[in-house]
Order: sequence, then C-alpha cells, then structure tokens
Amino acid sequence: MSDSHDAHPVSRFSGRRFLILGAAQGGIGGATAERLVEEGAVVALASRKEPLKLLKRLKRRCDRVAWHACDVTSSESLQRLAERFEADSLDGLINNVGIEAAAPLDRQSAESVDRLLDVNLRGAIHATRTLLPALRSPGVIVHVGSGLALGGCQGFSVYSATKAGLTGFVQSLAWELAPRRIRVVAVAPALVRSPMTMQHFAHFTPETKRQIDACHPLGMGTPDDVAAAITFLASSDARWITGTILPLGWTPHYPLPSHVFFDSM
Repeated sequence: MSDSHDAHPVSRFSGRRFLILGAAQGGIGGATAERLVEEGAVVALASRKEPLKLLKRLKRRCDRVAWHACDVTSSESLQRLAERFEADSLDGLINNVGIEAAAPLDRQSAESVDRLLDVNLRGAIHATRTLLPALRSPGVIVHVGSGLALGGCQGFSVYSATKAGLTGFVQSLAWELAPRRIRVVAVAPALVRSPMTMQHFAHFTPETKRQIDACHPLGMGTPDDVAAAITFLASSDARWITGTILPLGWTPHYPLPSHVFFDSM
C-alpha cells in the first residue's frame, strides 16, 4: 500500500460500516476498500467472484473484513445479501459494479445491449432499492459512474447510456432520501489504469493515444485517484453534498493547439 495514504487520519471512518459492491484487486472497488480500511472503517465486499488477493491484503489491517457472493442482476441474490445486514446497520453503500462493451451500435447484439443495461443500470437501481433498509441516518450511497455519461465517445453509445441513466438516478434519488439524511452521490472518472481499461491499450494506435492525452489534461488516473474522491464523498467532510456527479480527470472538449491562439493575437 502506498506511503501517501499513511498520513490520513485513521479516525475519519472509525467504527463506520460500509458495503462495497464490485471490489477486486487492482480496480477502483479494491482501492476504495483499502482506503476505507486504512482509515478505520469496517468493510464488507460483495461480488460474483471472491477477491482472494484483495481479502488477504485487507485482513492484514482488519480482521473484520467479510465477503459475500452477489450477482446484482439477480433479485434473489440481492435479497440474500440484504438479509445479511440488519436495518440501520450500514453507514454507506458504494456501488462499483459495472461492465463495458465497446462497439458501434449496429455491431452490438441485443444480448450485449441487455447485459449492459442489466448490470450497469438495472443492477445499480435494484441493488440500491434492496439494500436501502440497511442504511442508517445519516448515511451515504456512492455510485461509480463514468465520464462517458457526460461526454460522448464513438463505440460507447450503450455504455454511455447506462451511465447517463445512473446520473439521473443519483440526482433524483438524492431528493427522495434527503429527508432521511441519506446522501446520494457519484463519481464520473475519465480513463483509469484499471484492469477493465488496460485490456484495450494494446490495440491503441499512436493517434488514439494522442487523442486520449488531449482530453486528459492531468493524464490518465489510477484507481487510487478515484478511491480518494469516493472516500471524500463518503466522509463527513462532504456532509453538505448530495445529488452531485463529480467528474474526475477529464474535459469534454479537446483543447485547441496553442498556435491557434498565438497566431490570432
């Protein structure tokens, strides 16, 4: 674990309980779990596959880490997960479940479209609805969205639609849950060096890499960068923030070459 995390106060999440949906070693969910445990939280993970490497790392710091099998596309699986948590037993729910499929719309099968909708949007909605009784007041729900919900990209029409739907879900649900002092927020990261995105890098052309660099003014991010934003939004430091979609590391427009400005002066 990076030395930079050691400076954070252990007490920020001391005694607070979080459930993370979709956590694996090397990804955003895993980095978030490590950050929360570092800062004193008790963390439960839920995913289709047991993240053995991540659990081993987490248990070096906290022996109260648990994992539960869960498929967010199955109402029965979500209900079994919910039954493991008593009412008002969680301080926060972090939804990091998501899949990606990149292809022009006319080359995507109906099955691929349905799968994206089932996991990224329906799964997020049903997971939130099913686990809501376990959240205490005050509490927080953090969804991991995407910069592609805010700015388009060729080949990602369906994926973008699922994440844009998640944005609308967060904004409206925040109003519904505000009287219960449960905040609802999301992060919308640009490209992150996670296992899901790195699989594409071997196929990038130099021009593709140039375009990616052009719309990432601070460079590509890491799972730790996203985890830092998630843990801020989940903390009491963000107690006056709800309904917000926080863009991370990107701009929706390519910057113009500098000579365009200089030549006109």
